[in-house]
Amino acid sequence: MNAVEIEQAITDLAEQPFDPAEFPYAFLEAFGNKATTLKRLRAGASNKSDLDGVLQTSNIHILTCDAGRVTQTLAALKTSPATAKAKAKFILATDGAHFEAEDLTSGETVACAFKDFPDHFGFFLPLAGISTVRLPRFQIQQIRATLSLRRDLSLQSSLPSRRSPCKLAQSRRQYRASFGAMAPRSGKIVLIRLFFM
Repeated sequence: MNAVEIEQAITDLAEQPFDPAEFPYAFLEAFGNKATTLKRLRAGASNKSDLDGVLQTSNIHILTCDAGRVTQTLAALKTSPATAKAKAKFILATDGAHFEAEDLTSGETVACAFKDFPDHFGFFLPLAGISTVRLPRFQIQQIRATLSLRRDLSLQSSLPSRRSPCKLAQSRRQYRASFGAMAPRSGKIVLIRLFFM
């Protein structure tokens, strides 16, 4: 899966009603995990979580929790012996209203409302085997606008359209605003590569 497909998949996931039992598997599927991988995790053959969550070795430890217990759950994931033993790179906790995650390699964190977690899809791209670099904030906004416009243009060509003309116009305005605010020339090259991948 490429970054555009991942962003669309997690946006769709955030818009669906929250299902605590299914969320970890849907999240992993959004980042390109195959059906056989998910089946083995469901069966417990490769899921070694010691907290009744979902632990994918060398990738992520996910745990859904009761309302208001996200921060405590994330702390439990971080101190879990299974997380360390499986060499998980990420930990993620959510209750369907709040969303928190941490990159255990860099120490970077994400804390936001559940509906806003797709805004941080770049944080989790290593789960899909896509390496990331730290970009200035304005470049991240431009990349997001480019991906959104690219997705909307591809959707516009297919009938029936999944997005209203208002949303498409909004994406184009967002793209123009971000592209016009770009300072360094090197950012244009990044945008061109993303748009024409």
